[in-house]
Amino acid sequence: ASLFTSGMRSRQRPVSSVGSSLTMASCLQMLEGEDQNSILIIRGVRKLGFGSAKLLSDHFSSKGRVVRVLVAPSVKADTAEVAARQVCRQRPGNIAFVQMRNAMDAQSALQGGNRQRIQDLVVSVEPFVHVTPPEALGSSGPRTL
Repeated sequence: ASLFTSGMRSRQRPVSSVGSSLTMASCLQMLEGEDQNSILIIRGVRKLGFGSAKLLSDHFSSKGRVVRVLVAPSVKADTAEVAARQVCRQRPGNIAFVQMRNAMDAQSALQGGNRQRIQDLVVSVEPFVHVTPPEALGSSGPRTL
């Protein structure tokens, strides 16, 4: 699994790190507590390949400062035998989260429309909205992250 972090804080260059446990759930946990108005969700990035995080960072950097890009790869077991051995094939993820410096930078990125072209591929760009599942609400009512 790959995690691309554009660590633009303190004038650092983008850093790429690898973590075998990066999943969609871990991406969402990493974004918990962040200003959801500064986060974009990008769909349809699979065809950009495993380098999609860098391409997304480059694209959205023209709209504002990118803090980090999170892309969890898809994992698929091809056969029951492969699944039994717990050997899976990784594919590029189809959903990415782009965290901008602030809500104004995210809004600037959204000005490009909800369909944006990166290389020769059109991806869907939407503001991130965290939805708490009903079973997690309990009796205390809605909870926002």
